[in-house]
Amino acid sequence: MGKRHLWLVFIKKLIKRLNQDRVTDFSSQLAYTFLFSLFPFLIFIFSLLPYLGLNPDSVMSFLKDFAPPELVSIIKNNIYHILKRNGGLLSFGVVATLWPMASAVMTIRHVFNVAYGVKETRSFIMMWLMVFLFTIGLLAVIFVALFLSVFGPMVGHFLFDSLGISLKFLHFWTLFHYIVTFMMIFIVFCSLYFVSPSKALSPKEVWIGAVIAALCWQVTSFLFSLYVDKFFHYSSTYGTLASVIVIMTWFYITGFILILGGEINVVLYQLRQERNQQRESV
Repeated sequence: MGKRHLWLVFIKKLIKRLNQDRVTDFSSQLAYTFLFSLFPFLIFIFSLLPYLGLNPDSVMSFLKDFAPPELVSIIKNNIYHILKRNGGLLSFGVVATLWPMASAVMTIRHVFNVAYGVKETRSFIMMWLMVFLFTIGLLAVIFVALFLSVFGPMVGHFLFDSLGISLKFLHFWTLFHYIVTFMMIFIVFCSLYFVSPSKALSPKEVWIGAVIAALCWQVTSFLFSLYVDKFFHYSSTYGTLASVIVIMTWFYITGFILILGGEINVVLYQLRQERNQQRESV
């Protein structure tokens, strides 16, 4: 009964925080920010691939695991065309990516500062440092996933053939690929929840929300892609706007889950504070 009561208190407080902090409004704001930064970010990534000896198709295979089919189709049809016409887009991609990323980080920072009840005290330079680190984190997730997709099967087949268990490799590799991708996303989320609020927090105060957010994002992205691809076709309702609707919906879900993880950490922090106050009063 005690645990059940704690769960009910947690859920009630979480719903109250989501309403008070206008999470749905800020999720919409993040969705537009993600849309503006999408193509510059991808141009930046695709411009780096030749220096790393990677094939652009490896990026597309990575996106297919998480992004809706409409988004993958738009990227494939437009990015290749842009890169063929303009070779030196690396510097443009960096500048055009960092600006909307700064807007996204400032939005997240504002939400979490309000949630924790603190005012922003850090400098403009510190804000841009956060943007830079967040962008580097996203790049790390993508390039580690690309490395696993391109070189992982070759290394894995060699090792498993040497051990004489090559038939089991496919099942192991699929599980290993998703676990590593999850860990990378978890690290990015955990870092974001750790540095965004203008409040001193310890890693143990943010990891639970990061785990839930990373898991929810992977599962929700997969289910949403499956739903769009198999069960519902936006084109019959929205026509040529179908792809934009799908992309904005996915970005909205991503923004909501990103903020949700931080709000979970806030509620858990408040519950710990209330419990400590009760112990001190006794």
